[in-house]
Amino acid sequence: MTNDRRSTFCCMRLAAVALALGIFSSAGIAPVGAQDASPVASPETSCVSPGAVDTATAVAGTPVASDTATGTEADEATAATIFATIENYAACFNEGQATGNAALYVALESSNYLASLGYSSAEERVADESSSPAMQASLLSLDNAMVWDDGRVSADAELVLGDHWYQHLRIFLTDANGAWLYDQETPLPPTPDVDFVAVNGLSLTEVEDEETGESGPAIVSLGGTTDFTETEGIIFNVTNALPEAYGLAVVALPEGADPTGLLDGSLSFDEVTFLGATNDVIATDGAADLTLLGLPVGSYAFLAFPDGESESAPLTAAFNIVAAG
Repeated sequence: MTNDRRSTFCCMRLAAVALALGIFSSAGIAPVGAQDASPVASPETSCVSPGAVDTATAVAGTPVASDTATGTEADEATAATIFATIENYAACFNEGQATGNAALYVALESSNYLASLGYSSAEERVADESSSPAMQASLLSLDNAMVWDDGRVSADAELVLGDHWYQHLRIFLTDANGAWLYDQETPLPPTPDVDFVAVNGLSLTEVEDEETGESGPAIVSLGGTTDFTETEGIIFNVTNALPEAYGLAVVALPEGADPTGLLDGSLSFDEVTFLGATNDVIATDGAADLTLLGLPVGSYAFLAFPDGESESAPLTAAFNIVAAG
């Protein structure tokens, strides 16, 4: 197992900052609900949360994740507890996003999780979340409940953030003083339940300018086209050949808009709609998938942002979803 520095929920924060030209924030997640692929839970699932952050009691004593931990299948009762805990976190996340009360879900997160997101305290995360745009989500399924020998438990979840951003995650919980807290999430291969998925390769690489002869970083479609046929699902497999780590987001553009306007100020970020982002920045020679479902015909853009304190400029590239046939 890996200790991911960013999570799906955090990468929404990452994306929001990007959409303010910092670097790529918060998504909500709507409810689900037995070891063999649980059914989606009732939308009436209610949030149960302390409602206030108390780091002295809420995150004390959380076990440290082990990179060598092994897991076994959870029994039926344990699986039900795991699923119910994730459902509750999901409900609190959505409610917190909708009401602006991020403490509802931050109070259900472990100290390990907060640290993995780069926070030194729960209060810091709550304050950060309050400035992030909300995105509700739908949890499609929970299955594969596991018990790990580092004291944690997990389940695999499929969800859609907003209308299009598909995620397949393994969500880990840790016990803190008898309460299960949200501890970690790791991406799993995308397996959306649709009839057809198109896979399109993108490369972050150096490209020579035909007019100046100078090379510079760019987002390149490996298929040679930026017109992608409308389909039920599209996976962008992004590779990074640049010397810096980058994250990549997709936004919907107003018709006829040039995405470079986001960089020079001629196009407002209020005029575009964030749709999804890679779950983490992509290291040099690394790769990541971004899966979007049901993108309608229209104009879109890729936005790539260097990680950390880099002074390198963000990258943009327009693309279109076009009608089949």
